[in-house]
This record gives sequence, C-alpha cells and structure tokens, in this order.
Amino acid sequence: MRSLIFLCLLFVAKLSYSVAPPPDSFAPELKSNSYALMDYTTGNIILSKNINQKIDPASITKIMTSYAIYSSIYNKIITINDKVKISKKSWGMTGSKMFLNVGKSEKLETLLKGLVVQSGNDAAVALAEHISGTEQKFVDYMNKLAQHLKMTNTHYQNATGMPHKNHKTTVADTLKLSKALIRDFPQYYKMYKVKEFTYNNIRQYNRNGLLWQDDKVDGIKTGHTKDAGFCLVASALKNNMRLISVVMGTKSDLERTRQSKKLLDYGFYNYMSYAVFKASQNISNIKVYEGEIDTLQLTVSNTVNVNIKKKDIKSLKAQIKIPKSIIAPIKKYQKVGTLVINLGGKIIARYPLVAKQDIPQSGFFSRMIDKAYQYFEE
Repeated sequence: MRSLIFLCLLFVAKLSYSVAPPPDSFAPELKSNSYALMDYTTGNIILSKNINQKIDPASITKIMTSYAIYSSIYNKIITINDKVKISKKSWGMTGSKMFLNVGKSEKLETLLKGLVVQSGNDAAVALAEHISGTEQKFVDYMNKLAQHLKMTNTHYQNATGMPHKNHKTTVADTLKLSKALIRDFPQYYKMYKVKEFTYNNIRQYNRNGLLWQDDKVDGIKTGHTKDAGFCLVASALKNNMRLISVVMGTKSDLERTRQSKKLLDYGFYNYMSYAVFKASQNISNIKVYEGEIDTLQLTVSNTVNVNIKKKDIKSLKAQIKIPKSIIAPIKKYQKVGTLVINLGGKIIARYPLVAKQDIPQSGFFSRMIDKAYQYFEE
C-alpha cells in the first residue's frame, strides 16, 4: 500500500512568546574535573567535560544503593513497612550517619529517609544486609543493575561509597542512573527534595545546598571524600522541562553548589520544552475502506514534548508518515503511522500515530463496493 508523507512547519506563533526568544548565553566556565548537563526527556547532553573518565563517586554511590532498594520493593523482595534489625557492622560504620542503635529494629522507610536525606552509611549497610543477607551480596545486585542500565564504566565495591581502588563510575554512567531513578521510581524520588530529617533526637540537613537556593531543584545527591572531592548530582524541573546536572571533583561544598547552579541556569535560559502536539489532538485524517465510517482521525497517545534551544524553534518541523488508506475494522489506539520530529533537517524523535476511535467493519454489500473502489484505485 502506497504511503503519503505530509510536512508541517511549526510556526513560532504557536508559542506563548510575545517577543523573540533570547539569544544564547555563553556556556559557563567550570573548574570541576568532570561535569555534564543533560536534558532528561531526550537524553541530549547540553554541556560536558570528561564524562567517560573513571572517577571516585563517594556518596553519589547511594543513588544506586537506593535504586536497588526500590527495585527490591518493586519485585516484592521487601516492603516499605519491613522491620530492619541493626547489626553491629552497620552501627559501627564511619563517615556520615543517621546514628542507629545496635540491636534495635527500625522501619525500612525510616532507614530510607536516613539514607537519602542524611546520607547515612549505617542506614546503607543495614538496608543492604536486610535485603541480601550481607553487604557484599547486595553490592553484587548493585553491579547487576548497573549492567542492566548499560553503565559500562561503573563498578561498585560497597553500598556506601567509601574509598576503594576498584570502586569507580563516570559522569556519563551517573546520568544514566539518575534518569532511571526519576523514570522508574517517581513515588520514591520525592524523598530527594526533603531538606531535613530528625532521628534519635538528632536533626540533620540534606547536604544538597541547591534545595535552599532554587525551588526548581528536587534532588538528587551529594558526595565527598578526599579523593573524590566535593560532588553533586542535581535535577530541576521548570515548565515541563527537567534537567540533570553532574559536577564531580570540586574543592568545596560551596563550589559544587555554585557550579551546579551555573549549569542548570544555563540550560533553563537557553532551552525550552515545547508541546508539538497534545494527547488526543486531531493531527491528520486517513481514508477508511470497508468500515462504518469512511474517515479516521489520527492522534498521539501522549503529548509530544521536545526540548530544544529557544533560538531553534523556527527550524522545528513535523513529518507525518501514513498510508494512503486503511481497511476496517480498526481499534482505538491502533498504530497507523509515524510522527517524525525534525530539527534543522535532523530527526530528533519519532512517535506512533494512532487511531482516535474504533471503526467497526461495515456490512457485506458495503464492503464489496469498497473492494471495487480499491481495485480501480490501485
């Protein structure tokens, strides 16, 4: 069956701008050893330096620790209401702690808060032991998840991020993990914007300084050791566009916060999220043969958002690829064609075009007439 291709130019007039979009601002100059800024929706790397260089992740490790815990809840290995007994090993962990009491049992959800908000090494080990029996078996699970997420340059030796010569990751892999965390476990991701948590009558604050400076920021994790320097993985949401920044190896807490903010500010100033088509919007029509209705409306199941540079909006085009006609019966949301999004001649996304309604098959005589029409059309 022959296909038709329709080209649609998306005009700037469809935007809410009353004036021309701002020009590019200069990319920020950062002093960190490696960093990146990524658009969450497309995975496009906006700015980067040394993203494939192996580095010490420090407590950035706990993004994977928490991801593995959420995966265990999802797979019904544990529940959020489990009671976790605190071993002598977990109680005796050095570094950042939530100050657990040895021999006591705590609700798993409480330990999760201590892990995410306070970066508790004691919480990390206690949870690892509860899920897998030993921390090392849990670390094996972390490494399997890293392979599944195609984190090809990452290897974990512990659940805390304590220094070890073979405990390594990269900025590129950290971006993959951070995106997976937000995508796969949105119900738990909300925990990463909690600013403080009190346990054992000790109030501790989230070390992510951006949570106090920028309402758009809702995560993710800090890290620090002598070898790793001061690190911060941050994410922020504005006008339906989410950005993820990774800054590794800075010289101070203040510096990692400043550099992360520079990246996020650059991204939000120069880029935008644009709804090309809304869910259920009538995008095109197609001729129907042998059906009770002779025209089918086509749409997209979900709103099609693209994140692009504001100055590139005039170069955005949609290409609709559909057959010349279709034969009934047709089911609602059945794929009929493809919507291709182009930017400056380069394909940046593809989406299925689907049927907006059911169209039952027509009666016998109507179908015979339509078959004759199809024969002569061909």
